[in-house]
Amino acid sequence: MVVDLAELSFCDSAGLNALIQAHRIAAGHGKRLTLSSPQTQTLRLLKMTGADALFPITDT
Repeated sequence: MVVDLAELSFCDSAGLNALIQAHRIAAGHGKRLTLSSPQTQTLRLLKMTGADALFPITDT
């Protein structure tokens, strides 16, 4: 499954929590959640929290 984040300009802890919860649900069904085109702020949040290790990240 791919979540397109190209238009997401801000993500806080609630948004991060939603992505992590979606990751857990997908993993529970044997699926992977991929993040597509996250903007700089979202990438920074993912890296600062270590959550970038949970998600494959693509540019498209």
